[in-house]
Amino acid sequence: MKERILTAVVLLPVLVVVLILHNTIVLNIACAVICVSAVYEVLHNTGYVPHRELVIPALLVAAYFPFSQMELLVPYFHIVLLVYLVVLFAMLFLHHDRIQFQEVATTFFVSLVVSFALSSIVFVSNLEPEIALYLIVLIFSCAWISDAGAYFVGRKFGKHPLAPTISPKKTVEGLIGGILSSLLVNYLFTYVYTSIAAANGLMTEIFPLRFFIMISIATLLGVVGDLNASIIKRQCGIKDFGRILPGHGGIMDRFDSILFIAPFVYVTYASCPFVMVLY
Repeated sequence: MKERILTAVVLLPVLVVVLILHNTIVLNIACAVICVSAVYEVLHNTGYVPHRELVIPALLVAAYFPFSQMELLVPYFHIVLLVYLVVLFAMLFLHHDRIQFQEVATTFFVSLVVSFALSSIVFVSNLEPEIALYLIVLIFSCAWISDAGAYFVGRKFGKHPLAPTISPKKTVEGLIGGILSSLLVNYLFTYVYTSIAAANGLMTEIFPLRFFIMISIATLLGVVGDLNASIIKRQCGIKDFGRILPGHGGIMDRFDSILFIAPFVYVTYASCPFVMVLY
């Protein structure tokens, strides 16, 4: 516990700086570091893909994704994917004696899915620049507030296991506590944020029904992400994806819930915004 707290204390100022500079390239760079680390942990640290001929191109694509929507790079998105695919199959052709097709498929799938999911933190900020900071914080809040709520409620009242063969400590009571905590904290956060925005001349409108549905689904998806990460670790026989964050494990251990929440918020807000800026 002491290690977890110390790591959080060290990383909190970094997070604050990134949030303050969210409208600059700093956010893209921070997201790229997270994408590269997460892809490396899932491919290499699990033992799924031990070949650097596959891992290195995957890391390059992971680093590219958070920048892919920049005006200068948008026209090259499909070209990058095509070149990446050709490189992977070229590696299979050149090293077919030790590289298996399933490793190529795993590399392609993991690198694109993980990179897109985590890069959604950047993508969502481009949808509505006026409230980009709010949307970014909301993504993390859905994951981490619900996680904290589930922990304390589950520890106090948990009796019914949620997924005993996957994560024995998770309970149904904890899940309910996590959802309720997420709904309460995020609504209060939204109310305060929009009130401050209004005081500074930026008028917004909250759609309560959409908001509560979105937060509930996002929280559930966070649990799904966490459980799927646990499945991968159990199947690979590892406790954590990495050791880069003492007390927490690897980057993927800290961002596994974000994998589902970030793209969900991005897609949801793009098609059906729950907080709208009134121009």
